[in-house]
Amino acid sequence: MLRLPDSLDSRISALIYMAFLFLVAYLVAFFVRPHEWFVLINENSTIIRTSLILCMGFFVFARRKNFDNPQLLLVTLLTLTVVTSLVASGWVGGAILYGQEFVQQVLIPFILVSGLLSTVGRQYFVFLVVIAASLLMVANGYVQVSNEDGIGMLGNPVIREGSVSRISYLGYLSDPNDLGMFFTMTLPCVFLLKERVPSVVRPLLWGAILALLYGIYLTNSRGTLLATMALMAFWFWRKYGTNKSFMLGLVSSPALLIVLTSFRTISADDESSQGRLEAWYAGYQMFASNPIFGVGQHNFMDYYELHTAHNSFVLVMSELGLIGALAWVGLLVVTTVSLINISEKKFLTDDMTIDSKTLLQIDQEALIAKSLLYSFIAFMVTGFFLSRTYTPLLYIYLGMAAACLGRVGQLLPKGVEVFNVKKVAKYTFAVTIASIFAIYLLLKVFL
Repeated sequence: MLRLPDSLDSRISALIYMAFLFLVAYLVAFFVRPHEWFVLINENSTIIRTSLILCMGFFVFARRKNFDNPQLLLVTLLTLTVVTSLVASGWVGGAILYGQEFVQQVLIPFILVSGLLSTVGRQYFVFLVVIAASLLMVANGYVQVSNEDGIGMLGNPVIREGSVSRISYLGYLSDPNDLGMFFTMTLPCVFLLKERVPSVVRPLLWGAILALLYGIYLTNSRGTLLATMALMAFWFWRKYGTNKSFMLGLVSSPALLIVLTSFRTISADDESSQGRLEAWYAGYQMFASNPIFGVGQHNFMDYYELHTAHNSFVLVMSELGLIGALAWVGLLVVTTVSLINISEKKFLTDDMTIDSKTLLQIDQEALIAKSLLYSFIAFMVTGFFLSRTYTPLLYIYLGMAAACLGRVGQLLPKGVEVFNVKKVAKYTFAVTIASIFAIYLLLKVFL
């Protein structure tokens, strides 16, 4: 292998470090959104785009860009399907506009996150950014509900729906449902750090957990509450098994029912379960009329003006057709399977020779994978009730999962795979077809 001179090697390392710093700047701008604070508001701010461009410029010098992760192939396919779906619908201008938007908001951030989180230390730093941002949002929400005028410390108002007040934030998290989803996806990150810090610091992280739970309560989102309960149920099942989990479910079901009924409906736009089913029926009709590429991204409400899809899978199925659905489901399946295998270290065998230092690194990656797995469960539960197929938040987390997979791949002996590609492809096809069929059956039964 060609060795670079030490001076040149150090300069390249500095450039790569600059790429990571601009990635952090992008993530801070994306989550915290200081350019939208009332004291700093700038409607023409380019901070997000500028930090992304600078990050891309320095990313060119990265030694290993992690382009071989399977998620990148699927995100690229999804990007092409977005463009193709709009061209197929007859809207070429929309294909250019929304294709460019998808590349900027989804594809490029995914590539940068998956490629630049090349060390465990960088991954933990990003976790800290996410946690700090979520705690700021909780604090802003507390101010919203505490003030008579309902204005948060950053200038954005609480959302009032009759007698119910729901906290909000800025940008992509201005909807309380999205904010609650972000809080729930952040919880596993805090639990991970709690296991990694000295005992003297743990009370602070317990405080962060309680703050996030309080933030979830203030969003008043039943979908978010269900996701939080799903995380607890999944943890209990993995720790104690099916039988004890079933018994706990029976015993706790009355209390859970009381908690659920104390929250508002799942979505402000969803006036009834009937309205949700009608939206699903409209989505299914769109898919039936355009099964390959769908009706085109962002065109759902052109065909059904009363509601959005109220389900992430129904949205991708109707707007991007079977090709888009396979790509999107494939992303979730590949990520879930790889995170399960890494968290449980299923790829390790008794005859595999690995030194103690590498085993320690694999143990660290297993904890990170476990945390990300819980975050994806939170997304999938909330995504069942919301149309969040294209939310950039999802693809940032997908990038973190792909980075984890890439780091583990570098630790393993040549030829050892974290998961079987053919099996995952079969799972993807089976889950996609089963989901389409399940929606058809639900509509047949309830409509």
